[in-house]
Amino acid sequence: MTISIGSQIAELERELRMRAKVYPRMAYGPGHTFHRRSEAELATQIMEAVLETLKWNRDHRAEIIEWVKNRKEKAA
Repeated sequence: MTISIGSQIAELERELRMRAKVYPRMAYGPGHTFHRRSEAELATQIMEAVLETLKWNRDHRAEIIEWVKNRKEKAA
């Protein structure tokens, strides 16, 4: 299945909005999703980094395609 980068970005943005509401209310410790608040914060930071990577790829699509094309021509 192919999912557009725009749809992936929208889903990550939705997820981050949800986490901003849910994570502050969560209980932390053994038996819970995260043992410490810092773990929840790190998980959110990772998702934010993924979002920025996807946005960068979306915004630089033409340059990436050109770079790949040039690399293939040199390899041939």
